[in-house]
Amino acid sequence: MTHVYSLKENWIDDEDLRTAMNAKSMQELTSKFGLPNFTEFHGDTVEYVYNCRPHLYKTEKNGIEYKPTEKDREGQWSNRREMIALLAVGDKLIGIRHRTDYAGDANNTVKEEKSVGLAAKIAGAILGVGALITTIILVSD
Repeated sequence: MTHVYSLKENWIDDEDLRTAMNAKSMQELTSKFGLPNFTEFHGDTVEYVYNCRPHLYKTEKNGIEYKPTEKDREGQWSNRREMIALLAVGDKLIGIRHRTDYAGDANNTVKEEKSVGLAAKIAGAILGVGALITTIILVSD
């Protein structure tokens, strides 16, 4: 017998984040939002990481821009995609943070951003200064 599996990622939105702040436990949140895309452990803190998309709002009426309210919500998600971590200690939510170390591309697939380390920045600066000094010496000769 052959089994076919499909991957389903759970998504949350801005309304879910407001709900999360009033939750009594992480168990309550994961039962409402579903399992996170992945979970990371940092000492006693656990990060439950979800895909998140904010909702679109109407911001212009009769050619005039205005600050939207909840009644201006269009019922669809924006193309902007981000990763959000719900931070917990034990079963208690202690915070929410944007996971800027992950970004979505045009196809909304996640790619991990590589940060340039301090050593690489220093090496680049040294090479740049060396090139500038060489140029000055050559020009002055």
